[in-house]
Amino acid sequence: MKKKFFFLFILTILAFPSLQGSQGLNSSSISITDQVLAYDLSGLWTKTQSAAIYGFIGEYCQRLQMKFLRVEKDPQFPALYYVKGKSKVKDNICSFDGRITITDVKENSVTDPGVDDLYVGKVKKQGVIRGSYTFREDSMQEHSGSFSGTFETKWYIDMNDKIHYDDIMNFSDRYYNNQFTGWWTSHDMKTKLVCNWGDWRVPGGRERMLDIGAGEFSPSDKYLPYGWQNYRDAYWSDENSPQSQKARKKENEEWWK
Repeated sequence: MKKKFFFLFILTILAFPSLQGSQGLNSSSISITDQVLAYDLSGLWTKTQSAAIYGFIGEYCQRLQMKFLRVEKDPQFPALYYVKGKSKVKDNICSFDGRITITDVKENSVTDPGVDDLYVGKVKKQGVIRGSYTFREDSMQEHSGSFSGTFETKWYIDMNDKIHYDDIMNFSDRYYNNQFTGWWTSHDMKTKLVCNWGDWRVPGGRERMLDIGAGEFSPSDKYLPYGWQNYRDAYWSDENSPQSQKARKKENEEWWK
């Protein structure tokens, strides 16, 4: 299986020469792809706290929680990252490992100013990376399978040539990042379910009427029985009530440990 993946990855590298590496960050002739891939991007996928990562699985948008525990860049292929993490649906927790492969890097034509123009003159470049992912859960654990699909992650480079997770516009109503869209397939191949997750908003949440929030993520009444009731109690009720405080404590549990 590993040899097959390696062969396919080599074909990807040959098809996209710009994914093979960088010749330095200061050359104006270098593509934005090579500039961005020269960085270690692993921190872009581990920055956000677990409580702000929302996901769903299946027709009824059952709540899914995803946690990347470790992300490492391949030392030879800059577009390839190895991931280890855990998933949670209801009370079922599975370990998984897999790969993220970057296939596209885009630079925005203009950079965001931030609230009160806080970032004006502080951002050199800003853009999006896209690619694919495959994560396989431990087959020895209950209700396990594999995740596969595509992702989109936003980044920016400051004036000191450091790359950052793009949270410049995190004050805005529709802010999001790290959008993972795809499928979960059981190991026996008998079940295939739509499965999406992301930071601060979940891709496809609006279209399925899961997310009805204007200023921030808010699950609709329809889906509360599918794992979202505790979230509603935590953040959409009197924050001083015992019910809300209990729910918030649960939302902030480190369930992956």
